[in-house]
Amino acid sequence: MEQDNPASELKDETKIAEKEIEITVDEPKERKLQPKEEGRFRGNILYTVGEVPRWYLCFVLGFQQYLMMFGSTVAYSYLVTPKLCIKESDPARGYITSTLFFVSGLGSLIQSTFGTRLPIIQGPLSAFLAPIFAILSLPQWKCPSEEEMLSATEEELQEIWQIRMREIQGAIIVASIFEIIIGLSGVIGIILQWLTPLVIVPTISLIGLSLFEEAASIASKNWGIAIM
Repeated sequence: MEQDNPASELKDETKIAEKEIEITVDEPKERKLQPKEEGRFRGNILYTVGEVPRWYLCFVLGFQQYLMMFGSTVAYSYLVTPKLCIKESDPARGYITSTLFFVSGLGSLIQSTFGTRLPIIQGPLSAFLAPIFAILSLPQWKCPSEEEMLSATEEELQEIWQIRMREIQGAIIVASIFEIIIGLSGVIGIILQWLTPLVIVPTISLIGLSLFEEAASIASKNWGIAIM
């Protein structure tokens, strides 16, 4: 009969214990791959940044985002068109609103396909409202009197607001080129080392507060904007 070897038994028990430890350690890794317990290990996040929901869910979420941005897109034209000397009954207001929707959709499609691919709509930037109002408040861009507006022909009325639109477009294009140069130079990354939320938040708040008087005046005449 073979005698039991204590050293061999101890070695076998050690191997069994090591296997049990490996199974216990590897168990959470295997459980992370189980879809039923996905939310438990992701902090209740259904989709990460690199994942794409099902097509019908993408449609519903996209339509929801569109409805949320609809009000601000329409309100933008209502805020800008009076400064462009466009009458309320002028079809040009509809042209500008349609252009805003088209360009917002085109910009959203480009950035979601080739850009950073963020799930957002590229709508009109409210930060441009302050410089737009500042430019159109200059004496040379003051709107004609009501009598001159009534006596003007359709072509003259069109030229009145289009020449102001060209002035704004040129200023925005130059400002955008300046922003592109700053972004490509990497200066923003260096500046952000000193710019904290304590600097960014007050700046954004001041932009909104500077537009309060103008927004309140327009909203008091158009309750649809106030509701949106």
